Amino acid sequence: MKRLILALAMAAVFLLSSVTVVSAATEEEIVESIEYGLEWLANNQDDDGNWPAYWEDTATTGLAVLKFCDYANEQGLNPLDPAYEYSTNVTAGLNHLFTKLLDEDISLQDHTGGATGTVDNPDTNGNGEGIYAHGHGYPFDVYDTGIVLSAISACGNPDRVIVSQNLVVNGMTHKDVAQDMVDWLAFAQADANKIGTQCGEGGWSYGALDNTGQGTHSFGPDNSNSGYAVLGLAYAQDAGLTVPDWVKTELNAYIMCIQDPNDGGSWYDHVGDGIGENILKTGNLIFEMAFVGDTPETQRVQDALSYLENHWADASGANSPPGWNGNPAQYQTMFTTMKGLEFMGIDTFGDPEIDWYEDFSDAIVEQQIKIAGPTNGSWQTSSGRGNPTIITTWALLTLEKVSPPPQVISVFVDIKPSSCPNPINTKSKGVLPVAVLGTEDFDVTTIDPASIRIKLNPDDVGVAPIRWNYEDVATPFEGELCDCHDLNGDGLMDLTLKFDTQEVVRLTLTDEMGNTLPLTITGNLMEEFSGTEIEGQDCVRVLEDKKQNKNGK
Repeated sequence: MKRLILALAMAAVFLLSSVTVVSAATEEEIVESIEYGLEWLANNQDDDGNWPAYWEDTATTGLAVLKFCDYANEQGLNPLDPAYEYSTNVTAGLNHLFTKLLDEDISLQDHTGGATGTVDNPDTNGNGEGIYAHGHGYPFDVYDTGIVLSAISACGNPDRVIVSQNLVVNGMTHKDVAQDMVDWLAFAQADANKIGTQCGEGGWSYGALDNTGQGTHSFGPDNSNSGYAVLGLAYAQDAGLTVPDWVKTELNAYIMCIQDPNDGGSWYDHVGDGIGENILKTGNLIFEMAFVGDTPETQRVQDALSYLENHWADASGANSPPGWNGNPAQYQTMFTTMKGLEFMGIDTFGDPEIDWYEDFSDAIVEQQIKIAGPTNGSWQTSSGRGNPTIITTWALLTLEKVSPPPQVISVFVDIKPSSCPNPINTKSKGVLPVAVLGTEDFDVTTIDPASIRIKLNPDDVGVAPIRWNYEDVATPFEGELCDCHDLNGDGLMDLTLKFDTQEVVRLTLTDEMGNTLPLTITGNLMEEFSGTEIEGQDCVRVLEDKKQNKNGK
Protein backbone atom coordinates (compact mmCIF):
# COMPACT_ATOMS: atom_id res chain seq x y z
CA MET A 1 0.00 0.00 0.00
CA LYS A 2 2.81 2.41 0.88
CA ARG A 3 4.45 1.61 -2.47
CA LEU A 4 1.19 2.39 -4.29
CA ILE A 5 0.84 5.70 -2.50
CA LEU A 6 4.45 6.58 -3.27
CA ALA A 7 3.98 5.64 -6.91
CA LEU A 8 0.85 7.78 -7.20
CA ALA A 9 2.61 10.71 -5.53
CA MET A 10 5.54 10.46 -7.92
CA ALA A 11 3.17 10.31 -10.87
CA ALA A 12 1.40 13.43 -9.64
CA VAL A 13 4.69 15.27 -9.32
CA PHE A 14 5.63 14.20 -12.86
CA LEU A 15 2.32 15.41 -14.27
CA LEU A 16 2.55 18.77 -12.52
CA SER A 17 6.10 19.26 -13.72
CA SER A 18 4.95 18.60 -17.29
CA VAL A 19 2.34 21.37 -17.26
CA THR A 20 3.47 24.81 -18.51
CA VAL A 21 1.92 27.42 -16.27
CA VAL A 22 1.54 30.74 -18.15
CA SER A 23 1.28 33.76 -15.87
CA ALA A 24 1.59 37.51 -16.33
CA ALA A 25 5.18 38.76 -16.43
CA THR A 26 6.11 40.60 -13.24
CA GLU A 27 7.91 43.93 -13.22
CA GLU A 28 11.05 42.18 -11.94
CA GLU A 29 10.89 39.66 -14.79
CA ILE A 30 10.48 42.43 -17.35
CA VAL A 31 13.47 44.35 -15.97
CA GLU A 32 15.59 41.19 -15.92
CA SER A 33 14.52 40.38 -19.48
CA ILE A 34 15.59 43.84 -20.66
CA GLU A 35 18.95 43.61 -18.90
CA TYR A 36 19.77 40.20 -20.40
CA GLY A 37 18.60 41.35 -23.83
CA LEU A 38 20.78 44.48 -23.75
CA GLU A 39 23.79 42.45 -22.66
CA TRP A 40 23.30 40.04 -25.58
CA LEU A 41 22.82 42.93 -28.02
CA ALA A 42 25.95 44.74 -26.79
CA ASN A 43 28.05 41.58 -27.08
CA ASN A 44 26.92 41.02 -30.66
CA GLN A 45 28.03 44.39 -32.04
CA ASP A 46 30.74 44.08 -34.70
CA ASP A 47 34.13 45.74 -34.34
CA ASP A 48 33.25 48.47 -36.87
CA GLY A 49 30.20 49.53 -34.81
CA ASN A 50 27.45 47.89 -36.83
CA TRP A 51 25.14 45.03 -35.88
CA PRO A 52 24.63 41.93 -38.07
CA ALA A 53 22.40 42.88 -40.93
CA TYR A 54 18.86 41.90 -41.70
CA TRP A 55 19.02 42.43 -45.50
CA GLU A 56 21.43 45.34 -44.85
CA ASP A 57 22.96 46.77 -41.70
CA THR A 58 21.97 50.45 -41.59
CA ALA A 59 18.44 50.06 -40.22
CA THR A 60 19.40 47.21 -37.90
CA THR A 61 22.20 49.30 -36.39
CA GLY A 62 19.95 52.34 -36.18
CA LEU A 63 17.33 50.47 -34.17
CA ALA A 64 19.98 49.06 -31.82
CA VAL A 65 21.45 52.53 -31.23
CA LEU A 66 17.94 53.89 -30.61
CA LYS A 67 17.43 51.22 -27.95
CA PHE A 68 20.71 51.90 -26.15
CA CYS A 69 20.18 55.68 -26.21
CA ASP A 70 16.67 55.34 -24.83
CA TYR A 71 17.96 53.11 -22.04
CA ALA A 72 20.43 55.85 -21.05
CA ASN A 73 17.75 58.54 -21.24
CA GLU A 74 15.50 56.55 -18.90
CA GLN A 75 18.27 56.58 -16.30
CA GLY A 76 18.90 60.30 -16.72
CA LEU A 77 22.31 59.63 -18.34
CA ASN A 78 23.93 61.08 -21.43
CA PRO A 79 24.20 58.14 -23.88
CA LEU A 80 27.74 59.24 -24.78
CA ASP A 81 28.94 59.75 -21.22
CA PRO A 82 31.59 57.13 -20.29
CA ALA A 83 29.70 56.68 -17.02
CA TYR A 84 26.94 54.97 -19.03
CA GLU A 85 27.73 51.26 -19.32
CA TYR A 86 26.82 51.10 -23.01
CA SER A 87 28.36 54.43 -24.09
CA THR A 88 31.03 52.70 -26.20
CA ASN A 89 28.30 50.78 -28.06
CA VAL A 90 26.41 54.01 -28.74
CA THR A 91 29.53 55.89 -29.90
CA ALA A 92 30.64 53.09 -32.19
CA GLY A 93 27.11 52.63 -33.54
CA LEU A 94 26.66 56.32 -34.30
CA ASN A 95 30.09 56.53 -35.95
CA HIS A 96 29.13 53.61 -38.19
CA LEU A 97 25.81 55.22 -39.09
CA PHE A 98 27.53 58.49 -40.01
CA THR A 99 29.53 56.60 -42.67
CA LYS A 100 26.24 55.57 -44.31
CA LEU A 101 24.94 59.09 -44.97
CA LEU A 102 24.76 60.70 -48.42
CA ASP A 103 23.57 64.11 -49.57
CA GLU A 104 21.24 65.12 -52.38
CA ASP A 105 20.02 68.39 -53.85
CA ILE A 106 16.41 69.01 -52.89
CA SER A 107 13.85 71.16 -54.66
CA LEU A 108 10.37 72.63 -54.44
CA GLN A 109 7.50 70.15 -54.38
CA ASP A 110 4.39 70.95 -56.43
CA HIS A 111 1.18 70.16 -54.57
CA THR A 112 -1.03 72.66 -56.38
CA GLY A 113 -3.27 69.81 -57.45
CA GLY A 114 -2.98 68.01 -54.14
CA ALA A 115 -3.72 68.30 -50.44
CA THR A 116 -1.98 71.60 -49.66
CA GLY A 117 -2.86 73.25 -52.98
CA THR A 118 0.50 75.03 -52.99
CA VAL A 119 4.12 74.66 -54.06
CA ASP A 120 5.97 73.66 -50.89
CA ASN A 121 9.61 73.96 -49.87
CA PRO A 122 11.27 71.04 -48.02
CA ASP A 123 14.47 73.04 -47.42
CA THR A 124 13.90 74.43 -43.91
CA ASN A 125 17.47 75.68 -43.41
CA GLY A 126 18.03 77.07 -46.90
CA ASN A 127 21.15 75.08 -47.78
CA GLY A 128 19.57 73.34 -50.76
CA GLU A 129 20.55 69.88 -49.55
CA GLY A 130 19.05 66.88 -47.82
CA ILE A 131 20.88 64.01 -46.15
CA TYR A 132 19.72 60.41 -46.33
CA ALA A 133 20.91 57.00 -45.12
CA HIS A 134 21.87 54.31 -47.60
CA GLY A 135 22.89 50.74 -46.86
CA HIS A 136 24.63 48.36 -49.20
CA GLY A 137 22.70 46.35 -51.75
CA TYR A 138 19.00 47.04 -52.24
CA PRO A 139 18.09 50.70 -51.62
CA PHE A 140 15.91 51.01 -48.52
CA ASP A 141 16.72 54.72 -48.28
CA VAL A 142 13.46 55.92 -46.69
CA TYR A 143 13.32 53.00 -44.27
CA ASP A 144 16.98 53.55 -43.31
CA THR A 145 16.67 57.33 -43.05
CA GLY A 146 13.63 57.25 -40.77
CA ILE A 147 15.33 54.84 -38.38
CA VAL A 148 18.75 56.57 -38.36
CA LEU A 149 17.05 59.94 -37.83
CA SER A 150 15.19 58.43 -34.86
CA ALA A 151 18.48 57.23 -33.37
CA ILE A 152 20.37 60.51 -33.85
CA SER A 153 17.48 62.51 -32.40
CA ALA A 154 17.00 60.19 -29.41
CA CYS A 155 20.73 60.15 -28.62
CA GLY A 156 20.73 63.90 -27.96
CA ASN A 157 24.00 65.86 -27.88
CA PRO A 158 22.69 68.17 -30.65
CA ASP A 159 25.78 70.40 -30.68
CA ARG A 160 28.33 67.57 -30.76
CA VAL A 161 30.57 67.94 -33.80
CA ILE A 162 30.90 64.82 -35.93
CA VAL A 163 34.37 63.57 -36.77
CA SER A 164 34.05 61.13 -39.65
CA GLN A 165 35.84 59.96 -42.77
CA ASN A 166 32.54 60.65 -44.52
CA LEU A 167 33.03 64.21 -45.83
CA VAL A 168 29.27 64.63 -46.21
CA VAL A 169 28.87 64.97 -42.44
CA ASN A 170 32.39 65.55 -41.10
CA GLY A 171 32.42 68.80 -39.11
CA MET A 172 28.62 69.04 -38.90
CA THR A 173 26.70 68.81 -35.63
CA HIS A 174 24.17 66.11 -34.79
CA LYS A 175 21.44 68.75 -34.97
CA ASP A 176 22.47 69.99 -38.43
CA VAL A 177 22.65 66.48 -39.84
CA ALA A 178 19.27 65.57 -38.36
CA GLN A 179 17.63 68.71 -39.81
CA ASP A 180 18.96 67.89 -43.27
CA MET A 181 17.54 64.37 -42.84
CA VAL A 182 14.15 65.85 -41.98
CA ASP A 183 14.39 68.02 -45.10
CA TRP A 184 15.24 64.98 -47.24
CA LEU A 185 12.23 63.05 -45.91
CA ALA A 186 10.01 66.05 -46.73
CA PHE A 187 11.53 66.07 -50.23
CA ALA A 188 11.11 62.28 -50.54
CA GLN A 189 7.40 62.29 -49.64
CA ALA A 190 5.10 61.33 -52.53
CA ASP A 191 3.55 64.32 -54.25
CA ALA A 192 0.86 62.46 -56.19
CA ASN A 193 -1.03 59.18 -56.15
CA LYS A 194 0.52 56.09 -57.67
CA ILE A 195 -0.89 55.47 -61.13
CA GLY A 196 -3.86 53.15 -61.03
CA THR A 197 -4.41 53.20 -57.25
CA GLN A 198 -5.85 56.65 -56.43
CA CYS A 199 -3.70 56.47 -53.30
CA GLY A 200 -0.16 57.42 -52.34
CA GLU A 201 0.09 61.19 -52.09
CA GLY A 202 1.61 62.02 -48.70
CA GLY A 203 3.18 58.60 -48.14
CA TRP A 204 6.70 57.28 -48.70
CA SER A 205 8.20 54.59 -50.91
CA TYR A 206 11.69 53.01 -50.72
CA GLY A 207 13.41 56.01 -52.32
CA ALA A 208 12.69 59.69 -52.83
CA LEU A 209 9.66 60.56 -54.97
CA ASP A 210 10.52 63.99 -56.39
CA ASN A 211 7.33 65.59 -57.68
CA THR A 212 5.86 62.19 -58.48
CA GLY A 213 3.91 59.36 -56.89
CA GLN A 214 5.89 56.47 -58.33
CA GLY A 215 9.56 55.53 -58.20
CA THR A 216 12.09 52.81 -59.00
CA HIS A 217 10.57 49.56 -60.34
CA SER A 218 7.18 51.36 -60.34
CA PHE A 219 7.08 51.21 -56.55
CA GLY A 220 4.74 53.69 -54.97
CA PRO A 221 4.23 54.62 -51.31
CA ASP A 222 3.37 51.91 -48.81
CA ASN A 223 2.47 51.96 -45.13
CA SER A 224 5.53 50.01 -44.05
CA ASN A 225 8.05 52.55 -45.39
CA SER A 226 5.75 55.40 -44.39
CA GLY A 227 5.57 54.17 -40.81
CA TYR A 228 9.34 54.36 -40.40
CA ALA A 229 9.60 57.74 -42.16
CA VAL A 230 7.07 59.23 -39.76
CA LEU A 231 8.84 57.61 -36.80
CA GLY A 232 11.97 59.57 -37.72
CA LEU A 233 10.06 62.81 -38.19
CA ALA A 234 8.34 62.40 -34.82
CA TYR A 235 11.64 61.83 -33.00
CA ALA A 236 13.13 64.84 -34.78
CA GLN A 237 10.16 67.01 -33.85
CA ASP A 238 10.47 65.91 -30.22
CA ALA A 239 14.15 66.93 -30.35
CA GLY A 240 13.15 70.46 -31.38
CA LEU A 241 13.83 70.20 -35.11
CA THR A 242 11.57 71.76 -37.73
CA VAL A 243 9.14 69.55 -39.62
CA PRO A 244 7.28 71.59 -42.27
CA ASP A 245 3.55 71.82 -41.53
CA TRP A 246 2.72 70.92 -45.11
CA VAL A 247 4.28 67.47 -44.61
CA LYS A 248 1.51 66.70 -42.12
CA THR A 249 -1.18 68.04 -44.45
CA GLU A 250 0.08 65.75 -47.21
CA LEU A 251 0.39 62.82 -44.77
CA ASN A 252 -3.21 63.34 -43.72
CA ALA A 253 -4.29 62.71 -47.32
CA TYR A 254 -2.36 59.44 -47.27
CA ILE A 255 -3.96 58.35 -43.99
CA MET A 256 -7.40 58.88 -45.48
CA CYS A 257 -6.68 56.76 -48.55
CA ILE A 258 -4.78 53.89 -46.89
CA GLN A 259 -7.33 53.22 -44.11
CA ASP A 260 -10.11 50.78 -44.91
CA PRO A 261 -13.42 52.71 -44.78
CA ASN A 262 -15.30 49.72 -43.38
CA ASP A 263 -13.14 48.00 -40.75
CA GLY A 264 -10.58 50.75 -39.96
CA GLY A 265 -7.41 48.75 -40.68
CA SER A 266 -4.46 49.78 -42.82
CA TRP A 267 -3.74 48.28 -46.21
CA TYR A 268 -0.24 48.12 -47.72
CA ASP A 269 -0.42 50.62 -50.60
CA HIS A 270 -4.13 51.03 -51.35
CA VAL A 271 -7.46 49.65 -50.22
CA GLY A 272 -8.00 46.26 -51.80
CA ASP A 273 -4.36 45.64 -52.73
CA GLY A 274 -2.96 42.13 -53.03
CA ILE A 275 -1.05 42.22 -49.74
CA GLY A 276 -3.88 43.07 -47.40
CA GLU A 277 -4.52 44.60 -44.00
CA ASN A 278 -2.84 43.63 -40.76
CA ILE A 279 -2.12 44.86 -37.24
CA LEU A 280 1.49 45.75 -38.16
CA LYS A 281 0.45 48.41 -40.66
CA THR A 282 -2.49 49.55 -38.51
CA GLY A 283 0.00 50.26 -35.71
CA ASN A 284 1.87 52.48 -38.17
CA LEU A 285 -1.44 54.09 -39.13
CA ILE A 286 -2.26 55.02 -35.52
CA PHE A 287 1.24 56.50 -35.09
CA GLU A 288 0.73 58.60 -38.23
CA MET A 289 -2.66 59.77 -36.97
CA ALA A 290 -1.09 60.93 -33.71
CA PHE A 291 1.64 62.75 -35.64
CA VAL A 292 -0.88 64.83 -37.61
CA GLY A 293 -2.76 65.72 -34.42
CA ASP A 294 -5.52 63.12 -34.01
CA THR A 295 -6.54 62.16 -30.48
CA PRO A 296 -7.86 58.86 -29.10
CA GLU A 297 -11.38 60.27 -29.54
CA THR A 298 -10.96 61.01 -33.26
CA GLN A 299 -13.36 58.74 -35.16
CA ARG A 300 -10.77 57.29 -37.52
CA VAL A 301 -8.56 56.43 -34.52
CA GLN A 302 -11.53 54.66 -32.95
CA ASP A 303 -12.02 52.78 -36.23
CA ALA A 304 -8.37 51.67 -36.21
CA LEU A 305 -8.70 50.53 -32.59
CA SER A 306 -11.76 48.51 -33.57
CA TYR A 307 -9.65 46.75 -36.19
CA LEU A 308 -7.04 45.91 -33.54
CA GLU A 309 -9.71 44.60 -31.19
CA ASN A 310 -11.32 42.44 -33.87
CA HIS A 311 -8.01 40.84 -34.90
CA TRP A 312 -6.17 40.80 -31.55
CA ALA A 313 -6.53 37.04 -31.16
CA ASP A 314 -5.56 36.26 -34.78
CA ALA A 315 -2.47 34.26 -35.63
CA SER A 316 0.45 36.10 -37.23
CA GLY A 317 2.77 35.91 -40.23
CA ALA A 318 4.92 38.15 -42.42
CA ASN A 319 1.81 39.78 -43.93
CA SER A 320 -0.92 37.34 -43.01
CA PRO A 321 -2.54 36.09 -40.86
CA PRO A 322 -2.93 39.68 -39.65
CA GLY A 323 -2.36 39.25 -35.90
CA TRP A 324 0.70 39.50 -33.64
CA ASN A 325 0.62 36.43 -31.42
CA GLY A 326 2.06 32.97 -31.84
CA ASN A 327 5.06 30.93 -30.82
CA PRO A 328 7.09 32.70 -31.96
CA ALA A 329 5.16 35.96 -32.01
CA GLN A 330 5.45 38.61 -34.75
CA TYR A 331 7.98 40.99 -33.21
CA GLN A 332 7.85 43.78 -35.77
CA THR A 333 4.08 43.86 -35.37
CA MET A 334 4.41 44.25 -31.61
CA PHE A 335 6.88 47.10 -32.14
CA THR A 336 4.78 49.05 -34.66
CA THR A 337 1.64 48.58 -32.56
CA MET A 338 3.43 49.62 -29.37
CA LYS A 339 4.78 52.83 -30.90
CA GLY A 340 1.38 53.73 -32.34
CA LEU A 341 -0.56 53.18 -29.11
CA GLU A 342 2.14 54.71 -26.91
CA PHE A 343 2.47 57.82 -29.12
CA MET A 344 -1.30 58.17 -29.14
CA GLY A 345 -1.34 57.81 -25.34
CA ILE A 346 -3.54 54.69 -25.27
CA ASP A 347 -3.00 52.18 -22.45
CA THR A 348 -6.06 50.01 -23.03
CA PHE A 349 -8.81 49.67 -25.62
CA GLY A 350 -11.75 47.47 -26.53
CA ASP A 351 -14.63 45.86 -24.67
CA PRO A 352 -13.73 43.72 -22.83
CA GLU A 353 -10.67 45.82 -22.14
CA ILE A 354 -7.38 44.84 -23.80
CA ASP A 355 -4.21 45.75 -21.93
CA TRP A 356 -1.89 45.65 -24.92
CA TYR A 357 1.34 46.03 -22.95
CA GLU A 358 0.47 43.21 -20.59
CA ASP A 359 -0.23 40.91 -23.52
CA PHE A 360 2.95 41.89 -25.38
CA SER A 361 5.24 41.73 -22.35
CA ASP A 362 3.90 38.31 -21.32
CA ALA A 363 4.71 36.88 -24.75
CA ILE A 364 8.10 38.59 -25.05
CA VAL A 365 9.35 37.55 -21.61
CA GLU A 366 8.13 33.99 -22.08
CA GLN A 367 9.78 33.58 -25.50
CA GLN A 368 13.18 35.01 -24.59
CA ILE A 369 15.98 32.42 -24.69
CA LYS A 370 17.18 31.75 -21.15
CA ILE A 371 19.65 28.92 -21.72
CA ALA A 372 23.37 29.42 -21.08
CA GLY A 373 25.21 29.88 -24.35
CA PRO A 374 25.70 32.34 -27.20
CA THR A 375 21.96 33.00 -27.65
CA ASN A 376 21.14 33.56 -23.96
CA GLY A 377 19.08 36.73 -23.52
CA SER A 378 18.10 37.05 -27.19
CA TRP A 379 15.03 36.39 -29.29
CA GLN A 380 16.05 34.31 -32.28
CA THR A 381 12.89 33.84 -34.35
CA SER A 382 9.71 35.65 -35.32
CA SER A 383 6.59 34.61 -37.20
CA GLY A 384 7.39 37.55 -39.47
CA ARG A 385 10.64 38.76 -40.95
CA GLY A 386 13.94 39.48 -39.23
CA ASN A 387 17.24 38.11 -37.99
CA PRO A 388 18.10 37.61 -34.28
CA THR A 389 19.58 41.12 -33.99
CA ILE A 390 16.60 43.04 -35.29
CA ILE A 391 14.09 40.69 -33.60
CA THR A 392 15.85 41.20 -30.26
CA THR A 393 15.87 44.95 -30.82
CA TRP A 394 12.15 45.02 -31.64
CA ALA A 395 11.50 42.98 -28.48
CA LEU A 396 13.51 45.34 -26.28
CA LEU A 397 11.99 48.49 -27.80
CA THR A 398 8.52 47.06 -27.16
CA LEU A 399 9.27 45.95 -23.59
CA GLU A 400 10.39 49.45 -22.66
CA LYS A 401 7.68 51.17 -24.70
CA VAL A 402 10.25 53.16 -26.68
CA SER A 403 8.41 55.84 -28.64
CA PRO A 404 8.41 59.61 -28.83
CA PRO A 405 6.29 60.98 -25.97
CA PRO A 406 2.62 61.64 -26.76
CA GLN A 407 2.20 64.93 -28.51
CA VAL A 408 0.66 67.94 -26.85
CA ILE A 409 -2.88 68.46 -28.17
CA SER A 410 -3.37 72.00 -29.45
CA VAL A 411 -6.70 73.45 -28.35
CA PHE A 412 -8.58 76.63 -29.18
CA VAL A 413 -8.70 79.08 -26.28
CA ASP A 414 -10.85 82.21 -25.97
CA ILE A 415 -10.11 84.65 -23.16
CA LYS A 416 -13.18 86.74 -22.31
CA PRO A 417 -15.48 84.99 -24.84
CA SER A 418 -17.48 87.30 -27.14
CA SER A 419 -15.02 90.11 -26.40
CA CYS A 420 -12.50 91.41 -28.95
CA PRO A 421 -9.90 92.52 -28.00
CA ASN A 422 -9.52 91.13 -24.48
CA PRO A 423 -8.71 93.91 -22.01
CA ILE A 424 -7.55 93.06 -18.49
CA ASN A 425 -7.62 95.62 -15.69
CA THR A 426 -4.79 95.02 -13.26
CA LYS A 427 -6.84 96.59 -10.46
CA SER A 428 -9.88 94.33 -10.96
CA LYS A 429 -10.94 92.24 -7.96
CA GLY A 430 -13.18 90.04 -10.08
CA VAL A 431 -12.64 86.98 -12.26
CA LEU A 432 -11.14 86.44 -15.70
CA PRO A 433 -13.33 84.17 -17.87
CA VAL A 434 -11.58 81.75 -20.24
CA ALA A 435 -12.99 79.04 -22.49
CA VAL A 436 -11.34 75.97 -23.99
CA LEU A 437 -13.36 75.40 -27.13
CA GLY A 438 -14.85 72.16 -28.35
CA THR A 439 -14.71 71.19 -32.02
CA GLU A 440 -16.06 68.38 -34.17
CA ASP A 441 -12.86 66.44 -33.40
CA PHE A 442 -12.29 67.47 -29.78
CA ASP A 443 -14.61 66.81 -26.83
CA VAL A 444 -13.83 69.20 -23.97
CA THR A 445 -15.46 66.87 -21.44
CA THR A 446 -12.38 64.64 -21.79
CA ILE A 447 -10.25 67.39 -20.14
CA ASP A 448 -9.44 67.23 -16.43
CA PRO A 449 -10.48 70.78 -15.42
CA ALA A 450 -8.45 70.61 -12.20
CA SER A 451 -5.27 70.23 -14.27
CA ILE A 452 -5.79 73.51 -16.12
CA ARG A 453 -3.32 76.34 -15.51
CA ILE A 454 -2.99 79.78 -17.08
CA LYS A 455 0.57 81.02 -17.62
CA LEU A 456 2.50 83.98 -18.94
CA ASN A 457 5.78 82.09 -19.39
CA PRO A 458 6.23 78.36 -20.11
CA ASP A 459 8.21 77.85 -16.89
CA ASP A 460 5.54 79.45 -14.69
CA VAL A 461 3.72 77.21 -12.22
CA GLY A 462 0.61 78.96 -13.44
CA VAL A 463 -2.73 79.85 -11.88
CA ALA A 464 -5.48 77.27 -11.36
CA PRO A 465 -9.15 78.06 -12.08
CA ILE A 466 -11.43 78.72 -9.13
CA ARG A 467 -14.44 77.09 -10.85
CA TRP A 468 -15.57 75.69 -14.19
CA ASN A 469 -18.62 74.68 -16.18
CA TYR A 470 -19.68 73.40 -19.59
CA GLU A 471 -21.58 75.64 -22.00
CA ASP A 472 -21.41 76.80 -25.61
CA VAL A 473 -19.93 80.30 -25.50
CA ALA A 474 -17.57 80.82 -28.44
CA THR A 475 -16.40 79.85 -31.93
CA PRO A 476 -12.76 78.93 -32.68
CA PHE A 477 -10.68 81.68 -34.30
CA GLU A 478 -8.19 80.39 -36.86
CA GLY A 479 -6.38 83.61 -37.72
CA GLU A 480 -3.10 85.03 -36.42
CA LEU A 481 -2.42 84.93 -32.68
CA CYS A 482 -3.60 88.13 -30.97
CA ASP A 483 -6.12 88.81 -33.74
CA CYS A 484 -9.67 87.92 -32.75
CA HIS A 485 -13.37 87.94 -33.48
CA ASP A 486 -16.39 88.46 -31.25
CA LEU A 487 -18.47 85.47 -32.33
CA ASN A 488 -20.51 83.62 -29.74
CA GLY A 489 -21.39 79.92 -29.62
CA ASP A 490 -21.16 77.51 -32.54
CA GLY A 491 -23.36 74.70 -31.26
CA LEU A 492 -20.47 72.74 -29.69
CA MET A 493 -19.82 72.41 -25.96
CA ASP A 494 -16.97 74.46 -24.45
CA LEU A 495 -15.19 74.21 -21.11
CA THR A 496 -15.61 77.56 -19.35
CA LEU A 497 -13.27 78.50 -16.52
CA LYS A 498 -13.01 81.40 -14.11
CA PHE A 499 -9.66 82.62 -12.78
CA ASP A 500 -9.01 85.09 -9.97
CA THR A 501 -7.90 88.21 -11.85
CA GLN A 502 -5.43 89.29 -9.19
CA GLU A 503 -3.78 85.86 -9.22
CA VAL A 504 -3.35 86.21 -12.99
CA VAL A 505 -2.00 89.77 -12.60
CA ARG A 506 0.66 88.42 -10.24
CA LEU A 507 2.14 86.59 -13.25
CA THR A 508 3.98 89.96 -13.68
CA LEU A 509 1.32 91.49 -15.94
CA THR A 510 2.00 94.81 -14.20
CA ASP A 511 5.26 94.92 -16.14
CA GLU A 512 3.30 94.84 -19.40
CA MET A 513 1.06 97.91 -19.01
CA GLY A 514 -0.32 98.96 -22.40
CA ASN A 515 0.92 95.84 -24.17
CA THR A 516 -0.92 93.02 -25.87
CA LEU A 517 0.56 89.65 -25.01
CA PRO A 518 -0.34 85.95 -25.19
CA LEU A 519 -1.33 83.88 -22.19
CA THR A 520 -1.04 80.10 -22.37
CA ILE A 521 -3.52 77.53 -21.10
CA THR A 522 -2.08 74.11 -20.24
CA GLY A 523 -3.63 70.97 -18.81
CA ASN A 524 -4.25 67.30 -19.39
CA LEU A 525 -6.96 64.99 -20.54
CA MET A 526 -8.44 62.76 -17.84
CA GLU A 527 -6.49 59.57 -17.19
CA GLU A 528 -9.20 57.43 -18.77
CA PHE A 529 -8.66 59.44 -21.98
CA SER A 530 -4.84 58.92 -21.94
CA GLY A 531 -3.83 61.92 -19.78
CA THR A 532 -2.33 63.65 -22.84
CA GLU A 533 -1.23 67.26 -22.39
CA ILE A 534 -3.22 70.07 -23.96
CA GLU A 535 -2.10 73.60 -24.74
CA GLY A 536 -3.60 76.71 -26.30
CA GLN A 537 -3.13 80.46 -26.37
CA ASP A 538 -5.07 83.68 -26.58
CA CYS A 539 -4.06 87.27 -25.97
CA VAL A 540 -4.96 90.02 -23.52
CA ARG A 541 -4.33 93.74 -23.62
CA VAL A 542 -3.09 94.95 -20.23
CA LEU A 543 -4.84 98.24 -19.55
CA GLU A 544 -2.70 101.12 -18.41
CA ASP A 545 -3.31 102.57 -14.96
CA LYS A 546 -4.83 105.92 -15.90
CA LYS A 547 -4.50 107.28 -12.36
CA GLN A 548 -0.83 106.34 -12.30
CA ASN A 549 -0.26 108.01 -15.68
CA LYS A 550 -2.09 111.14 -14.58
CA ASN A 551 0.22 111.47 -11.59
CA GLY A 552 3.25 110.90 -13.79
CA LYS A 553 4.25 107.79 -11.91
